Amino acid sequence: MDLIPFRATRFVPDVVGDLASVTALPEEYPKDGSRPVSPYNVRQIIQPDADISAEAGRNAGARVTLRRWLSEGVLATDAEPALFVYDQSEAGTVIQRGLIGALHVSDDPSSGVLPHEEHFAASIPDRAEFMRTASADMEPLFCVYEGGGAASEVVDAVADRRRPMVRVTTEDGRTHRLWRITDKAAHATIARDLRDRAALIADGHHRYAAYQRLRAEHAHDEAWHYGLALLVDSAAYPPRLRAIHRVLPDLCLAEAVERAKGVCRVQETPREFESALRLLEYTPPDGISFLISDGDRHFLVTDVDRLAIELAMSGAAPPEWRNLDSAILHTLFIELVWDHSDDSDIAYVHGAREAVDRARRRNGTAVVLKPPDFSDVRAIAMAGGRVPYKSTSFGPKPRSGFVLRML
Repeated sequence: MDLIPFRATRFVPDVVGDLASVTALPEEYPKDGSRPVSPYNVRQIIQPDADISAEAGRNAGARVTLRRWLSEGVLATDAEPALFVYDQSEAGTVIQRGLIGALHVSDDPSSGVLPHEEHFAASIPDRAEFMRTASADMEPLFCVYEGGGAASEVVDAVADRRRPMVRVTTEDGRTHRLWRITDKAAHATIARDLRDRAALIADGHHRYAAYQRLRAEHAHDEAWHYGLALLVDSAAYPPRLRAIHRVLPDLCLAEAVERAKGVCRVQETPREFESALRLLEYTPPDGISFLISDGDRHFLVTDVDRLAIELAMSGAAPPEWRNLDSAILHTLFIELVWDHSDDSDIAYVHGAREAVDRARRRNGTAVVLKPPDFSDVRAIAMAGGRVPYKSTSFGPKPRSGFVLRML
């Protein structure tokens, strides 16, 4: 893979004040209904309030806001290209550390960048149009790779020996630090080490697909052949992997249970949801299991019939899917057992409690999954496969707003 320095655009502390107030979690995390804590919060560009972009629309509004902030000195662009060391810590312990740079984009599977998850192709044109109109990368891809080499040594040496240029604590109590690497010898060392390594896209598949589209459109402009990315050594800082749950509206729990009995074991759990979750956590890691619930009653699904899995997946899925909970849920249960072929009304929810609460409100059924194993996800990606849409939630997510890349 190829990660290169770039001239970063950053918020100016003397103008915006506390840099924590201008950062945000990635775009897929919805706003809570309140305005950002700062009028210069990066979400005013990524997800602008209606009154900001009403005149020109979201995309043009983002471009206008970016250019205005640059002209007013809210944002400033560095004079020389750099890579950045970025880390996050909790209670004084570093939980993630990596490199921010411009990552080369390609359609070639051997390019060193490996998507691991399916995405909604219909959403890509909108994302590409937003980036094209704004002419900027505002949210880094989150990528992980098997490191342990010279690039990781440079990253740790910079963080251990130099004072950070940015150190802030966000509202969740997490501390974020940023260092700039302008030394060309360090750039060369990092480039040599990464050249024969592959990065797994942990978060940002739709953004990467949009990067690919924009690269094809700008074949003669090399700036568009790269996208903003955070690259983390997974050996030094293993990612946290969580499940994303499903809510199927209007699927009666009693009907879901009765139909499921034909292909698996279904056992009612205690009424306390936390007790039901513990039962799910204690199921064997190599077996397929999940909870189905309407918010009031909860059932544990185990011992799924292997022949039913084979028949459901015959010729339609990569072999690696046959032991993946989310794949079996969709191909066997949702599509066949529950005859729910329309994915458009399925809600994808990060929190287990939120999923069952939503099922109660919508008279539907929630499916609560276990987190997939990182090694399984990586093996599928290395084999050229992808897990179903919204099967994984990697963390911790990098905050948007510390570093932007203007095109």
